[in-house]
Amino acid sequence: MDVGAGACEVAGDGTPGAADLARRLEVTERTAYRDLTDLSLMGVPVLTQSGPGGGIRLIGDWTSPVTGLTRDEVDSVLVGAPAAGDLGLSAELASAREKILAETASAFSRHILVDGLDWFMAREDPRALSTIVTALRTARGLRIVYERKGETRPRTLIPLGLVIMAGRWYLAAQPPGCRPRTYRVARRPVTADSGPHR
Repeated sequence: MDVGAGACEVAGDGTPGAADLARRLEVTERTAYRDLTDLSLMGVPVLTQSGPGGGIRLIGDWTSPVTGLTRDEVDSVLVGAPAAGDLGLSAELASAREKILAETASAFSRHILVDGLDWFMAREDPRALSTIVTALRTARGLRIVYERKGETRPRTLIPLGLVIMAGRWYLAAQPPGCRPRTYRVARRPVTADSGPHR
């Protein structure tokens, strides 16, 4: 669950229970409670009460600064423009920017252009990104194929995250029973594994 999404859900609906909140945000109750703790540590006044008539609510008149943004819009803002384009979130970033600019008096960002890529570097085509993003969001494993000396060897991986550096995408992943390492996304075929890894 994104903590911003959690704040929006709580702010917009009185006193939902943890099970209801988890269902709407498509996470486990344990994840919902963990992220509610994160919200509290970030200064969002969250109160949880157990028993009949209890639930999760915000204290006072706190409102979320990202109300109205979808999960994909929030993600597109957090990862930034170059990454959002590769991840297929360009439209979501554009709509998120319009919503944010409609709510703020500051127009300073309209005068700034951020270009994170090396102008003289050949652009990669990381076709496996959508498969990796789905695996990360659904906690499922991945399979990559190594090609060495004419042999192909599949390897199962537990995906841990994605890194973009100078326009190149890297997968941080852990083969079961081994230490985590990084894999250049554009260099190896990646497919989804059949089952969850946690």
